[in-house]
Amino acid sequence: MIKCQEIKHTLSENLEDNLFVDDFKFGEDDVIRITRKEFEEMAADLILRAKNLIVESLRKAKLHRDKIHYIFQVGGGCRMPMIKQMLKEMFPTAEHQCSIHPEELVAKGAALYDYQLKKEKKIKLL
Repeated sequence: MIKCQEIKHTLSENLEDNLFVDDFKFGEDDVIRITRKEFEEMAADLILRAKNLIVESLRKAKLHRDKIHYIFQVGGGCRMPMIKQMLKEMFPTAEHQCSIHPEELVAKGAALYDYQLKKEKKIKLL
């Protein structure tokens, strides 16, 4: 699993990587080449599930995609080109941020959310 995770990370930066069979099966000396395109094809169902989850969340929140101005990407998936591409296609007008310090992005998102709530509350009081 660790080797596969390393390959996933490598494919986020490069177009191909190799899996050495002897890392898993002693005495077998073979190499399996995997491309980013092949990896993305294998993960297509997961990407579709993620996209559907986002669409459903927006529907439940009664939000339209155009009303989303910031996309804060946290976690390992935010470095994957196919995740970045999906989010940019779904939210083309939003500002996309992916940081090596996800805690900072979470704090930034919480601060923006708090600001928005206070702004809406102020408008309702007027």
